[in-house]
Amino acid sequence: MVAFLLGVAGAFAAGRSRIAVVVSDDLEAYRAPAEAFLAQLAEQPRVYNLRGRPSEAARVVKELDRENPAVVVCIGAKAAYAVRNGLSDTPLVYAGILDPRRYGIEGNQVTGVTMDVEPVTFLSQFTGFFPEVDVVGVIRGPDTTDARIDAMTAAASELGRRVVVHDVTSSREVRGAFVALVKQGVDAMWVPPDRTVLTTSGYRTITEEARRRHLPLLVDTENMVEAGGLFTIVPSADGIGRQAAELVQKVLDGASPAVLPPEDPEELLVVLNTRTLEAAELPFDRLLLDFVDVVIE
Repeated sequence: MVAFLLGVAGAFAAGRSRIAVVVSDDLEAYRAPAEAFLAQLAEQPRVYNLRGRPSEAARVVKELDRENPAVVVCIGAKAAYAVRNGLSDTPLVYAGILDPRRYGIEGNQVTGVTMDVEPVTFLSQFTGFFPEVDVVGVIRGPDTTDARIDAMTAAASELGRRVVVHDVTSSREVRGAFVALVKQGVDAMWVPPDRTVLTTSGYRTITEEARRRHLPLLVDTENMVEAGGLFTIVPSADGIGRQAAELVQKVLDGASPAVLPPEDPEELLVVLNTRTLEAAELPFDRLLLDFVDVVIE
């Protein structure tokens, strides 16, 4: 359905359009927001799919430079990076990008919908499902900023919980950090998105130890839940697409991206892995599954 929709969009936008949509690749992470975005618009844009190829990105940027659309919507980091660097004066609205600043996707002509979920939202939902959690352990690698730890700590304090942090400098220290946190009496583990900690071996250690020690494991992405984590809150892909369409309409109505700061996602999904739940033998009220949006079995 999505591939068909993108094909139809391109066909109907054969003439000049005020809106161009550039999609990084033909992946579900990009398809869902693209489909929701197109369905929300009152007019038909021109749609391009880079299919992950730099050569296609270069070709599309040249074509967009000739077409001069009023706004370009970029879904995925590759699309946004190509357009931001090739068309720096064109208003850009992004969606579906983790950490856009890392790719230089910022500036007076840039706005969009982030993938950010506030730590207080993570923890309030988590403790709603696992109310017995009081002390939360965090294994912190060098990529986790002080601001992130401060936000996690503040979230715990606001909810009457406590965060205990153990620093590591490499994935080899993860098991020792986990054991040290257990000795400090943590009731759950919370894994921030740190590349030092989240190597394949590091994350496997965390999931195995959490399961063996019957500790709930709060993670940041749906993929991490699928890989053995227990619980997360993620943006709705459809919601991101609809939200991006609203931003685009504001730009078309005359608002500059400079006065439209990037927005955090408004629609969120609760994700729970019942295999992990059962393997870790965690107490859980099965009636709460009615409030889970995505159940991984």
